[in-house]
Amino acid sequence: MNKKRNMNGLEALADKESDQDSTSLTLNRRRWRNPWLDAFYNFRRNFSGIIGVTILVVMTVLHVGAPLFTPMDPAEMNSGEILQPPSVEHPFGTDHFGRDLFSRVLYGGRISLLVATVVTLVTTVTGVVLGALSGYYPKLDTLIMRVMDLVMAFPVMILAILSVAILGPQFFNVIMALIIPVTPRTARVVRGSILSLKEQDFVTAAQSIGVGDLRIIVRHLLPNVLPPLLVRQTYVFGISILIEGGLNFLGIGVQPEIATLGSVVSEGRRFLRDMPWFSFYPGMAIALLVLGINLLGDGLRDVLDPRMKV
Repeated sequence: MNKKRNMNGLEALADKESDQDSTSLTLNRRRWRNPWLDAFYNFRRNFSGIIGVTILVVMTVLHVGAPLFTPMDPAEMNSGEILQPPSVEHPFGTDHFGRDLFSRVLYGGRISLLVATVVTLVTTVTGVVLGALSGYYPKLDTLIMRVMDLVMAFPVMILAILSVAILGPQFFNVIMALIIPVTPRTARVVRGSILSLKEQDFVTAAQSIGVGDLRIIVRHLLPNVLPPLLVRQTYVFGISILIEGGLNFLGIGVQPEIATLGSVVSEGRRFLRDMPWFSFYPGMAIALLVLGINLLGDGLRDVLDPRMKV
């Protein structure tokens, strides 16, 4: 009888240890899960982020696939259909030259998306390089940040107008006019993250075993900078669309013969009282693009910022 009790006790102890091992294995698996995969799963449950992605996808498909949705040339003039209201043939009406506004809005959005994408990518690279060098090397910090402070002393729109006035109204010059004032702000975000991270134990441990500075920055610091950088660059994308539209609204953006959202809004100013749809549709396209990217940025912040999970 005692032997049977001892066997039952050993079996219970073995089952308990097995349960503990299983729990420990599960915890270890959770601990070593890819944080970006967790962020993706959390993002799928974020309402504002999903709405933002949906708006951006729909608007991007409409603008990039403009030839599929409108057979009309945005520059084709028709003197017999000047200032027509919205109709089946012309869903957004026509302008003062008889050009189809629907095609001009769709084709014009391609310019905004292209400018915003290029500016976001370039400022990401330049901001990361300047911010990482400034944050990791104290001797370079003063020089780089004083130059950045000088550029940041001017409002973004004013500096963009000044840059285009000096360089000339060309597509490439509009991109440069946006990169110059936006880069310092991205660099400051990266610099602040590097300054807080380089004092952490994992950086000190890497330095103590002789790991080079470049490897520390690329392999250990920059991956931890990505969350705030992604949120920051969604703002850059949205502000680039607004400023590009503002420059074209003022007539100092790309060449006048190229249809842009800002130029179409500007052309409709003279007819705003009698034909408000002239400026309403391109203005709504700008608003939807910026709304979508802002909602996406809010969703990324909720998912990636640990302070939002408290």
